[in-house]
Amino acid sequence: MGEWTHITGKINAKKVSAKKAIEGVLRGEDFVINYDKNTFTGRFQQSGRVAAKTIAEIIDAVKKINPKAVVLIQAEITFRHN
Repeated sequence: MGEWTHITGKINAKKVSAKKAIEGVLRGEDFVINYDKNTFTGRFQQSGRVAAKTIAEIIDAVKKINPKAVVLIQAEITFRHN
C-alpha cells in the first residue's frame, strides 16, 4: 500500500458538482471522498508530485465547466526523498 493524500475543500460555482469533478479525475484510483453539497473531505492513494498533479487536474476539470468557479482545496501530501 502506498501513501494517502488527504484533502478538504469547497467548490463555489453554479452548475459544477464537486462529486463529478473529483470522481472524473480519480476514476480508477483508490479513494474515499465524503460530499456535502459542494464541500468535500477525503483521501486518495497517491503521494508526492503525482498527488499534487491530481489536485491540479481536479481544479482544471472544474474550471473547464465554469471558468469563474472558485475552488478551495487544502491537502496533506506526503513527499519522500530517498
